Amino acid sequence: LLLNEYPIATNLLTTLMECLNSTDPNICEIVIETFRRLSLSAGNEVFLENLPQSFLKHLVNLLVIPNPETREAALEILCPISDRKLATKMNIAKEPKCIKRLVALLCATPDTVIEEKISKLAALTLAKLSLAPSIKDQLMIYEPELVMVASSNKKISETVCNMLAELDSYQLKKPHFQAQSY
Repeated sequence: LLLNEYPIATNLLTTLMECLNSTDPNICEIVIETFRRLSLSAGNEVFLENLPQSFLKHLVNLLVIPNPETREAALEILCPISDRKLATKMNIAKEPKCIKRLVALLCATPDTVIEEKISKLAALTLAKLSLAPSIKDQLMIYEPELVMVASSNKKISETVCNMLAELDSYQLKKPHFQAQSY
């Protein structure tokens, strides 16, 4: 389904957003799955990245839900839109627990195929977000965790190492302050 082919695309997305506020978890899962399927079609990212900040908040909140399929779906939506405009990257990262939850997903030991995919998607999403200068400071807090993941998880180590290299070059470019003597 390509949203740009339908004049009612905005109405559809608005209705789906309203359904996300449902207290019925089954409805929320169906809506997230619908958004995930929409995100798979090239060109729909433009529509998804222009949804209100509350949409990103829903996605970030889904990153800690017990159902791995729902976490995967949230990441399958976040990952492609995190590769879009700088403003979109910043909107995603400004969700209060976004970076922390993505790092937590990276640090979790994947026991199943779906958890392994979740780790990969979290790594890719973080890597894309890390290209925005204002997000690098947030990521620096998690540098020890990222180093641990890079050295222990072969499947995502290259992505995490590239992110760490980007953070290192950023740190070298930052003005240094004189170290305090203790």
